[in-house]
Amino acid sequence: MVLIKFHNFSFNNNGLVDSIKEFTDKLDYQNYPLLDVANQFSSSEIDLANFLRDNFKKVILIGMGGAMLNPQMLTAIKYNSESKIIFIDNLDSVYIQKVLKSIDLNDCAILSISKSGNTIETIAITSSVISYFKEKNINLENKLYAITSENSSLFQLATSYNAHIILHNKKIGGRFSTFTSVGLIPSIICGLDFNKFIYSAKATVEEFLKNPMQEDLITSIAFLLHKPISVLFTFTKDLKSFTKWYAQIIAESLGKNGKGITPIRAEGPLDQHSQLQLYFDGPLDKSFTLYFNNQSKPFDFNFSLEGKELSLNKVLELEYNSLLKMFNKNELPIREVYFNKFDEEVLGKLVVYSLLEIMIIAHYFQINPFDQPAIEQNKLNSRMIIMSK
Repeated sequence: MVLIKFHNFSFNNNGLVDSIKEFTDKLDYQNYPLLDVANQFSSSEIDLANFLRDNFKKVILIGMGGAMLNPQMLTAIKYNSESKIIFIDNLDSVYIQKVLKSIDLNDCAILSISKSGNTIETIAITSSVISYFKEKNINLENKLYAITSENSSLFQLATSYNAHIILHNKKIGGRFSTFTSVGLIPSIICGLDFNKFIYSAKATVEEFLKNPMQEDLITSIAFLLHKPISVLFTFTKDLKSFTKWYAQIIAESLGKNGKGITPIRAEGPLDQHSQLQLYFDGPLDKSFTLYFNNQSKPFDFNFSLEGKELSLNKVLELEYNSLLKMFNKNELPIREVYFNKFDEEVLGKLVVYSLLEIMIIAHYFQINPFDQPAIEQNKLNSRMIIMSK
């Protein structure tokens, strides 16, 4: 169950309800295919995911932006030191070499993801990892996989090594590819119950289509519009990757034509010791979404402190409540998102609500949430500079 509470914030319409009604009047799967959550993948993609899970000890996943953040968000529920997937999302050659040295390459597959297929970092890392496999005399047959667009640079690279290629869903942008093969395959590899996730997401979409004027959703949208900066403060490791993805769809989808909301990610208790001074004594230009998972844990550390019996989970709960009181004392606008459990069902609901928030705000701003012209220009400039050297 997801409980949402608002503190120090009162809803101000300002035409928002009318905008939501306009949005829902035009809402269908043709205009918004990303909401057709149960029809963005195929049975053959499920079969491939099961094959990778059952036949390799490790799968190296290479990608940038949504190609990385979607898999990381979905696999976080199951991810641990024994997980099959290794994420590579940076150009640090020392780090990449260290990762490759730490695994058995003979029992490892490579999965490279890029919708455009022209993301220079993804191609560079993929080429480098392939070269490393070849240097170690590792046979790449049945070890190389790619999710990309036809005739792209990544497509051509993968084809040159007879890789298994899955064509990226043309209708769905990279940052919105949660319910496509981009999210499906890594999730199944890591043991996520993708059917449960999809069922929850589909039910949430259908619930919205029947009743779009949901109080929590409308108030959440007004809350996000209330301040130019939105701080996403999570108190559970499982949600750290979610806030990365959420920050991306906020920034890339809404930051256009001089409009937008600036997302800042924070993690408790770490950032209680690095950011709170600004939040409590700085400019009053921020709203705060606090995520807390109160699910009973299968394990806890117990200890004594000055004669008082405590545990790590108890300290976390007490610190969260103390922080909430401080936010209220300072009359800062808070959206409290509270979980009694965090699993595939809750994540499916949370993802769909986040997507709806962004699309409705984009409609309110009168901007296109699905393009990213500034990013594409930067990609083009970077490629031109790199290829001219």
